[in-house]
Amino acid sequence: MKKKEEIFKEIINYYENNLSMPTIRYLMNKLGFHSTNIVYKYLKKLEEEQYLVRNSNNQLVLNKKYTTNIKEIPIINSKDKIKIILEKDKDYLGYLVKDNHLIKDNIIKKDILIIEKGSKPPIKGMALFNINNTYIVGNYELKDNYFIIDYENTVICDINSYIGNVILLERNIKRTIS
Repeated sequence: MKKKEEIFKEIINYYENNLSMPTIRYLMNKLGFHSTNIVYKYLKKLEEEQYLVRNSNNQLVLNKKYTTNIKEIPIINSKDKIKIILEKDKDYLGYLVKDNHLIKDNIIKKDILIIEKGSKPPIKGMALFNINNTYIVGNYELKDNYFIIDYENTVICDINSYIGNVILLERNIKRTIS
């Protein structure tokens, strides 16, 4: 995730929990930056791109246009939920990756995959399937209404097992100060 997106996500989380904007120092400490100047530069970029706007007191606040698309979606294999900016008229769910079987796709344990439910599957892609009440995420190829899934071994399933395509990855990065 780009640093600017990481800052914006943290601003949204903070705002929803506190109903106020976080300070630059809070963002610096929370995200592991080494100076407030770096955070300030990213805030200026967010303002230039209209994600943040100035209110009547000249304070930076979230642009209402972007906060209306914040959705809280369930993570189906966890008790958690995730807040993320997505299109309102579509249905989504999250999936917590619990192992490293997707490492060749740069997806690691504890990543959260965002799935657009019921989307029409392209011929190839990565999707979430429910096979015998077990969730499987993998790259697939669609042939004659059957999915050939590259999982730990090749898995073949019918069209009814398809839940939706993976459209986004959320990764929580822990930084250490050296």
